[in-house]
Amino acid sequence: MKKNVNVIYLFITSTCNAKCHFCFYGGELNKKEDLTVDEIKKISQSIGKVNSLMISGGEPFARQEIAEIINFFYINNHIRYVSIPINGSLVSRSVTAINKICKENPKLYLRIQVSLDSFSKCHDEIRKIPKGFDKAINLITKVKNLKKTHNNLSIGVNTVLSNFNEKHIESFTDYIAELDLDDHNVEIERPSLGTLSGNDILINEWSNQTWGNSKNNLVNTYRKIINKNIKNYSSFNNKRHRLGFLGPILREIMSRLQFRIKENVLLKGIKWPISCVAGKRSIVIDHNGSFRACEMRKSIGYFKEYNYDINKIYNSKAFKSEISNINKDKCWKNCTHGCNIGLSLMYNIKSIIYLVPFEFIKVFFRRFKFIMFQ
Repeated sequence: MKKNVNVIYLFITSTCNAKCHFCFYGGELNKKEDLTVDEIKKISQSIGKVNSLMISGGEPFARQEIAEIINFFYINNHIRYVSIPINGSLVSRSVTAINKICKENPKLYLRIQVSLDSFSKCHDEIRKIPKGFDKAINLITKVKNLKKTHNNLSIGVNTVLSNFNEKHIESFTDYIAELDLDDHNVEIERPSLGTLSGNDILINEWSNQTWGNSKNNLVNTYRKIINKNIKNYSSFNNKRHRLGFLGPILREIMSRLQFRIKENVLLKGIKWPISCVAGKRSIVIDHNGSFRACEMRKSIGYFKEYNYDINKIYNSKAFKSEISNINKDKCWKNCTHGCNIGLSLMYNIKSIIYLVPFEFIKVFFRRFKFIMFQ
């Protein structure tokens, strides 16, 4: 029987035209060793049902065959949700591929998240793509037009909060809200450097000491932005969520729980209230075919060593040892990785029977009180 997987993180290419100082994948970029289409197809054929496919890179739309690859997973693995974070610079190629993906996979919900960190000058300094801000806004406008003919498409923005954009982040969040998008996801920069060249001016300005001195301000700013975006995208009259009426409520619940976990880790040294399910419910497939239990941990091996068969990987001594090591290391106790926090909240028994229901009650009474006293 084929192995079912809740979430696959697929680094579809290492090719990237950005140089973001906070990129944890920076050391792997532009290596020209991507899996071939046939290799990815073999991997897809070895897997059972997949709930969600999270495409990453590199810049995902730098991969010419992205629509073909997603279609493999749609047919072979019955995926119904794909998320693609992009830098928005490859406008024409991205729009063509997005249109094709939506047409060829009508039961698939495609979520496009464009990286925008601040207004034009600051954003371009952070991402280091000439006119990157203007290109991203152009792409957003075109994708919004595509939504008129594709009801299985959403468009939003991803922002990384750091020292470099903190001064403008509140006004920038208001600006994004005025674009009338489906979502604005903000993550606080992880307290570690990327792996780009040491002569990068922005990296030279950054240090662990700087992080230590500024994290209180950053977390407080982060709290303000989370609350702003709950109002902007989690209101009762928000018709944009794919889960309908419940969607905005669930979004608020997950936003508040994730923030609380990150705040406790960063400011109080308090570990997660739940264990991490990375590797148990998900797998990371790198651009070159190596695989990991988590994006933040080391490679375990290569798919080609297991004849591109995920069942052999999950049953291997190496993979089982890694899961055991995660449990021993408890690396998640000081981790702020939003994807794995969210995944663990969804698939952890303590979360399902206690954390989420209790937060739902608080959200319900908060909203009820708001309605009563308008």
